[in-house]
Amino acid sequence: MKIPSNTQVRQDPYLTLNGIVKVLSTSSAKDRETLIRDYKYPNPEGKAQGNYYGIARDTIRKYHAASNDCGVVDSCIDSIQLLYKGANASSASKLDNNIRATRAYVNHFGGKKFVPLDIPKVVVEYEGVSLSMRPDYLATEGKRTRIVRYAFSQKGATDKEITFSLQLIAFYARLAGIEVQNNDCQLLIVADGTVKTLSGVSTRFEPTLKSAMREVRRHWADI
Repeated sequence: MKIPSNTQVRQDPYLTLNGIVKVLSTSSAKDRETLIRDYKYPNPEGKAQGNYYGIARDTIRKYHAASNDCGVVDSCIDSIQLLYKGANASSASKLDNNIRATRAYVNHFGGKKFVPLDIPKVVVEYEGVSLSMRPDYLATEGKRTRIVRYAFSQKGATDKEITFSLQLIAFYARLAGIEVQNNDCQLLIVADGTVKTLSGVSTRFEPTLKSAMREVRRHWADI
């Protein structure tokens, strides 16, 4: 595949938590190669990028920070809709998905009493790949501290995505020095309102992660 000469290029292998989940979850070599290419040659509309649902994440955070004020969501969606003017098909699809995800979140999880916290930045190198471990959300809920990843896809989340999301959240907590219980590590599936929590840390997770990152590093230079 020929890459345009003006395309941004990341020289060193890098993935966000979202990308790590997708690399670990897919069994398709072609899908994995496409994912790695999207990270090496990032663009604002790249579906594999960790910030594809950045607008939805920001809106959700503002919603909870404002004590679950639906007016905040309405205002944000009004602002998003102004971005359609002049947008290409890919950008418009991205806006559509962010609006859909935001509305679905408020519909299913709008009653959660989350109080947002600052998210400590954690970047770790595994097998030559820099991993940005930042989760989607860190908040208190009552007396508990919750570390959250959102499954924003309209299709929900596969069993593998659920498993690896929760293991990565627990891994992040350990690296960041955040003390949480298993049920504080949560995957919120926006499509149907399901909450998945960690059953326990797997001893097989880190070897699996290292093996997958060795593959990412090998492919990075060839893509």
